[in-house]
Amino acid sequence: MMAFLGELAALGVLGVLLAGAAAKAAQAEKARVRVKAKAKSRNARRKG
Repeated sequence: MMAFLGELAALGVLGVLLAGAAAKAAQAEKARVRVKAKAKSRNARRKG
């Protein structure tokens, strides 16, 4: 029973780490899209 609880705790920690990594990746993607859109609007203004 104790081994099962240990495994369950390890899986919980792993799940939290994976969720954190996924959130960080989503945030980075959002920032990348924002930078790309900003560059695109700058180029459009230059062309007139």
